Amino acid sequence: MNKQIDEMLHHGIIKESNSNWASPVVMCKKKGGQLRFCCDFRLLNIVSRPKFFPLPRLEDVFDSLGNAEASIFSTLDMMNGYWQIGLDPETAHKAAFVTPGGVYQWTRMPFGITSAPASFQHLLTQVLKGLNYQIALVEYPQHTDTVEEPEDVIPHVQLNAIQERHEPLETTFMYNGYPTKPKQSVEVITTDPGEDVMPQDIGKLQKDCPDFKDIYAYLHNGKIPDNKDKIQKTLAESNQYGLRDGVLYHFYQPRSRGKNKNDRFIKQLACPRSLQSNLMKAYHGIGHLGFDKTYWTMQQKYYFPGMYQKLADFIKHCDLCQRSKQPTHAKRVPLTSMPIMDTFSKLHIDMIGPFKKTNQCFQYVLIVVDSFSKWTEAFPTYTETSKEIAQLLYKEVFSRFGAPHSICSDRGRAFVGRLIGAVAAVFNVKQHFTSSYHPQTNSVAERTNKTIIQSIRTLIDDNQSDWPDLLPGVLMAFRMSPSATSEFSPFYLLFGKEMNIPMDVSLIPAENLNKDLSSHVQGILDNLKIAKEIATENIKRNLEIRQKQHYDKKNGITNISDRRQSPAALTKGTYRPLF
Repeated sequence: MNKQIDEMLHHGIIKESNSNWASPVVMCKKKGGQLRFCCDFRLLNIVSRPKFFPLPRLEDVFDSLGNAEASIFSTLDMMNGYWQIGLDPETAHKAAFVTPGGVYQWTRMPFGITSAPASFQHLLTQVLKGLNYQIALVEYPQHTDTVEEPEDVIPHVQLNAIQERHEPLETTFMYNGYPTKPKQSVEVITTDPGEDVMPQDIGKLQKDCPDFKDIYAYLHNGKIPDNKDKIQKTLAESNQYGLRDGVLYHFYQPRSRGKNKNDRFIKQLACPRSLQSNLMKAYHGIGHLGFDKTYWTMQQKYYFPGMYQKLADFIKHCDLCQRSKQPTHAKRVPLTSMPIMDTFSKLHIDMIGPFKKTNQCFQYVLIVVDSFSKWTEAFPTYTETSKEIAQLLYKEVFSRFGAPHSICSDRGRAFVGRLIGAVAAVFNVKQHFTSSYHPQTNSVAERTNKTIIQSIRTLIDDNQSDWPDLLPGVLMAFRMSPSATSEFSPFYLLFGKEMNIPMDVSLIPAENLNKDLSSHVQGILDNLKIAKEIATENIKRNLEIRQKQHYDKKNGITNISDRRQSPAALTKGTYRPLF
């Protein structure tokens, strides 16, 4: 760093400064191994006004190359191209940077400034005016052209080029990472993919291949291997192979499950190991089709042991296919548990209906569920409009249990209306809406809906018009039943004791008749405190152990700590921790 600072001071690239602006220094490694002196200007770029200048589009570049029909290319790399552009003296102090040896500021344009690429592109476009897209192309921070003597243009604007990076008389060059060749080198694939893939000495390769050498030797001169297991395998498989003109072929009879077995045999060339990779590249690289089509096509001509799995792995790891094709079985993200809040801090609401219209003209039911205790309220409604829902929320929920922190609902017209939003704004309640076509977000209300509908279906009369009268009894049963997540009933989490039904009053004797008011209240508060702590732990354990693990296992998601896996687990598509 100090050596480069001394060189830049000597050449006037930087100078000492007392600026209030200071950016840190970053040493970046170049392709050749040298270190480039850069600064981290991210904070400066946030407050800077960017310069806009059109950068070259690859479509335009390729069109110009096709029109020029160039056959020889010359690339010219500018020496410290950005440093050949000066900075405005009045604002150059903002590009100051701090080092262990002091504070300096740039006098020339450094790397990392937000407008540097556009400024450099603008400069070279002006320099090569009349030549750009004709016989020259500009690539920041490099310059690529087809002029025989590009130095005839550069010196007039006092730009310098690196001597060792000037490479004339090339038949191909890289533009923005893309290899570019002259028009004469492009050929259209018209031959069969299986032709010219195999060399003339295919028989010799088969003879030396570990997969076929025993079969080849047995069919060629009757020689059998020394190993007993190999002898049995060779004799058993020899009837599936044949030699023709010194080349080994495999004969395959397609399976005919559920059909009459036919006598059709397919002659397949036995492909040695040294050519298997090239063969898979040749067949898959034509159109990057899927596994089934590629395998069926190769199967008509070639065979090698394990071809099914090897081809599947090859296509699975194809970089172009992974980048361009949409996954048919997309992996879901791991399930994230919702934060656990106190009673009536978060409410889930939903509408059920329409039911059969009653004599009182009720047709719908508004469901309100507390996220923590699962305490449920159900109100029959005439309509599902925002006005009626807003009145019920104010009169029956907010005035009784207080204003919650948030309300979760679906995107029904009534819930997203302005009236509900106005009521929520008055009580400072935040509204959360589910994603479209994803009711699992409001699963608490959806599961409660199912339970209430099942109970009403069981108790309703033949006329099906008394369902509003059944709601209080259904809610009573719901409130007295322990929740599967908290293991406490909603009634207990609110009142610190279990709900009594008429049978309990008759059977269970009364206790603590002489207890005073203060001890009774303290007992209820202690029960509530203990119950809420235990319920919180139970809910957390249920979410993490039961729901999350089941969801992640079902969708093939592994724990981050289980990344070390055995090779067998990876090949089979399952996930098992190695340790």
